Amino acid sequence: MSNSFSSRLQRIWRLVVVSLAICFAGYSSGASAQLKQVTIVAARESESTTSLIAGLKDALKTAGLIEGKHVKFRIDNAAALGVDLDSLAQTAIAGKPDIIVALTAPMVTAVMMQAKAQDSKVPIIFGDVYDAEINMLAGEQGALPTQVSGVISSISLNRQVELIRTLVPGVKRIGVLYRSGSPTSSALVKQLTEALSKFGLVLIDYPVTRGQDVGSAARSMLSKVDVFFSIDDATVSQVYPALVKVAIEAKLPLIASQAGGVNQGALAGLEFNQKEVGQQLGRLLAKVLKGTPVSAIPQETITKPSLWLNQFTARKLGWTFAEAVLKSAAQIVDK
Repeated sequence: MSNSFSSRLQRIWRLVVVSLAICFAGYSSGASAQLKQVTIVAARESESTTSLIAGLKDALKTAGLIEGKHVKFRIDNAAALGVDLDSLAQTAIAGKPDIIVALTAPMVTAVMMQAKAQDSKVPIIFGDVYDAEINMLAGEQGALPTQVSGVISSISLNRQVELIRTLVPGVKRIGVLYRSGSPTSSALVKQLTEALSKFGLVLIDYPVTRGQDVGSAARSMLSKVDVFFSIDDATVSQVYPALVKVAIEAKLPLIASQAGGVNQGALAGLEFNQKEVGQQLGRLLAKVLKGTPVSAIPQETITKPSLWLNQFTARKLGWTFAEAVLKSAAQIVDK
């Protein structure tokens, strides 16, 4: 009786163990199935991108979406991989993630083109894209594909003009360099010309064809302008130190349209807190991860930029910021 009872207990225990193993395997499989892959692609790694991604992850965590439990990330940038944007976009689409997050307008363009080429309907969420770039992304259709949504960073030109007038009282002539033939930059110059004219200000523009021409072009403008203003132009951005050098040597202020220029030596500029941009992007991403179709999620806009100042440049220029300006600055660079 004792041996028979013991045998039955052993058989029952084995059945319990096997049943638990099956249940656990089923649970693991289900958990794995629920793990969504988010691929984040960018042109290059930067402090701005790192802050944005940190904000995005914070927002997902707040929404109850935990990394490793509900979502996994693949984060790539073209510069680190030594590839162009199209190649990175092609790889991202081919990986068949649940969602792609593309940062900056050129990266978004590459991902949309590759999605079309591969007939992929993967949801695409964009960030670090400025309002002036949206029309370029929309193209001839005048609208983005229904699988695309995101957060637009919007710094109005009137706000930029207000900054120039605040920092340089009595300013009349604003100098801008940009790449000849760039549709985005040409459109920005036209819009800026109109915005300045409302205040009786004149834009002096100088289109260049190569980055190496920026320094000499800036020097040729010195007698014609009171201040330089740098728009977000890829060609000028690549040789930004050359423009900074000319401005400082001539004791002319250079105002940047984005704070990245301030870090490189511009006197001042406007910028968004990229972690806050990432948090807004993360809240939008959470909706998609929880089942809302991208087509049902309208683009969102963030509209409150912060002021950045460069005290190191100010000293080189012999410039003194007004106390009110210093108090309003979110970031003061001293390098």
